[in-house]
Amino acid sequence: MNEKRDLLQKAEITATPLKGEPEEKEAALPFSSDTKNLKKITLSSKIRIDAAEPGMRTFIEFTSRTDCIKMSIDGTELLELPCAYAPVRADVTAFADGEDHDFFIEAEPRSGEGNELFLSKISIFTVGDSFFDITERGDCGITVNSAVSENAVDIIVTAHIANPNNYDVLRCTLFAPDGTETVKTCKPTSPVCVFSPEKAFLWNGQHEAPLYSAKAELLRDTRLLDSAEIRFGVRKTGFNDGFLMLNGVKLPLNGVVLRDFSSPDDDSLLFEKLDANCVKVPVFSGIDTFLSHCDENGIAVWLDMTEPYKADPKRIHTVIEMLAHHPCFMFASVSSDDGESLRSFCDTVKAAAGGVFTAGNASFPNEEKVTDALPDVLAVTVPSDTPLEGFLELGERFSDFIGDRKLRRTAVFAEPPEGFFDRHSEDAARADCSQEYFSSWHEKFWQSFCSKKGVFGCFAGFLTDKDVPAGRTGLTSSDRYDKKDAFWFYKAQFSAERFVKICSAGMTMTDKKYTDIRCYTNANDISLTVNGKPRALPCEEISNCVYVFRHVKLKRKNNIIVLTSGDCTDSTVIYRSKSKLKKI
Repeated sequence: MNEKRDLLQKAEITATPLKGEPEEKEAALPFSSDTKNLKKITLSSKIRIDAAEPGMRTFIEFTSRTDCIKMSIDGTELLELPCAYAPVRADVTAFADGEDHDFFIEAEPRSGEGNELFLSKISIFTVGDSFFDITERGDCGITVNSAVSENAVDIIVTAHIANPNNYDVLRCTLFAPDGTETVKTCKPTSPVCVFSPEKAFLWNGQHEAPLYSAKAELLRDTRLLDSAEIRFGVRKTGFNDGFLMLNGVKLPLNGVVLRDFSSPDDDSLLFEKLDANCVKVPVFSGIDTFLSHCDENGIAVWLDMTEPYKADPKRIHTVIEMLAHHPCFMFASVSSDDGESLRSFCDTVKAAAGGVFTAGNASFPNEEKVTDALPDVLAVTVPSDTPLEGFLELGERFSDFIGDRKLRRTAVFAEPPEGFFDRHSEDAARADCSQEYFSSWHEKFWQSFCSKKGVFGCFAGFLTDKDVPAGRTGLTSSDRYDKKDAFWFYKAQFSAERFVKICSAGMTMTDKKYTDIRCYTNANDISLTVNGKPRALPCEEISNCVYVFRHVKLKRKNNIIVLTSGDCTDSTVIYRSKSKLKKI
């Protein structure tokens, strides 16, 4: 392959918003843009391609991260991909004549999610009649699958070759996590290399989990025509008596739903603090990079493909096949009230990647529309309008429901109540939208759904708030700085790291002489100190990991409250003001 050279570094960019007039500007490549509120982005320019030598073919190549992309020259459409997260290549031999041509790229991002659309510099190169086929796939040109049994692992590297030629040689190299290399060669007409390493490194869902890489090279007379490389992981998953097993070890999924992808490093710290090991996300323009991040940090991924993929099997197949090499990618789900649509989705996912579990989404108690026979697992969402007093009856109905199911493979999702959770209330009523109500709702959700036998995964709602007031439904604020009480409640359920956290910690005020001190903790033997003096009050466990010291006496003005369990401690200050009621 001739060396790639930049063909286009600047272009006219037109950004068309959902509402309003399109904005035109000259932009340097690489180009990136926030896709929120964008309908499409068009790149246009004049290009001149030198004539190719006889018997050679000329290609344009660039990298894009978007949902749908089209490319044309002089009005002739050269490619249309339903999604593209890797190099994109198009045959432009017919336009390699040294003349000027009108060049267009049109990208339609998934608007409203606040994701990024990316286009790299446009490069051009010339090859013979063999090369990796990434013109119609949108991937790097090679795919990896693995077959894991009790005693062996087979890694199958498949190269996708356009116009395979018996004169060429395909050389595949497998790089193991320990640095060892294994090389195999085959013909491009049968471009499959199977590696059976004596020692297998399994992705274990831990931080810095081991990853392989595979490199495929097309050679002719020792001359390199084309090359591609991919990183991937090997894992063994299954279900045993309703529990998810990873490499033979039971893996309870403790997760959150991610809707803001602007701060992956900050989110990793929150995941580590919360001890969450799974995240549910939609398909977005940076999903491949996001999955690589999850691979390295041991975070399982549940991909929700409800919109806009539900009615597009070809698009679903393309996305699943492109992302299947990520070991963290475990579940693909869709919401559908129609059994045939759900069946089609499940069949499409299994055809693209047999190792990915399928899931159907349902809102309890309206789960009858999603039957057991179709998806591998069922995702039950508890709606936000569920009142606190309604959880008891709903939990009993849920117990009967999963008890009647033959396949106990159920994950539950919290859809937390909306409101302005920036104030406190001693009475956790729905109308006041207080943090206390928010925390009580999540506590009831956990007791009624997450602790049931047959539930293998629990998702604690959204990790972060949205920027709008009505979007304050996350476990942390939108800037990731303020961790709400509910965050610490789930940490007490998820984490083995010992800690104690006073609920609604910080400066609070009361006019009462006695108050209750509530806390979340996974420790025991909690002691209470008020203004430096130990208080021998009983610590009552009111539910799992939720404790309260009742009737704690306060002095006037500031009261320093400290809870301690071993080396763990937390403190707050309660200000007692004068009574509002005057004595008669």
